[in-house]
Amino acid sequence: MSQWVFIALGLSCIVGAVALGGSTAIFFDLPSVFMVVVVGFAFSIAAHGVGHLFAALAAGFRSVAQDDEDAELYAITLQTLRSSLCAAGAAGFLIGLVKMLQNMSDPSSIGPAMAVACLTALYAVVLAELIVSPMISRLRLRSDSDAASQPLEASPDVNA
Repeated sequence: MSQWVFIALGLSCIVGAVALGGSTAIFFDLPSVFMVVVVGFAFSIAAHGVGHLFAALAAGFRSVAQDDEDAELYAITLQTLRSSLCAAGAAGFLIGLVKMLQNMSDPSSIGPAMAVACLTALYAVVLAELIVSPMISRLRLRSDSDAASQPLEASPDVNA
């Protein structure tokens, strides 16, 4: 429960920082959202399947421990999502730069193209590094702590 409070606190600080600079509406660009979210999730689903991806997301948000094998598989799936989100953000950034450079003769088109470039990178960083990355760490930490809490099996005596 406390993780949700701190997730909300962190995201509200980001939204608050955005709001201090003026209108928050300028930080919402639907093509940039689609570029990062749809492309990132599509490549993750292609790699692991829709059911496994959503099971990994659910496991990452849960506070109960998983089996070591399940936790590691979920962490690998979430790492794919993290990488895909970052790659989609980078691709969106480059697409925005190409659009900007293509229209250098028209100064009115430079701003919107640069906004697409910057916002895709922003969305990718927020989703991949502030949401998915802690989920991966939490899954791996829980699986490691479960392994550490298990009693060690006696090793066979090789001299007997």
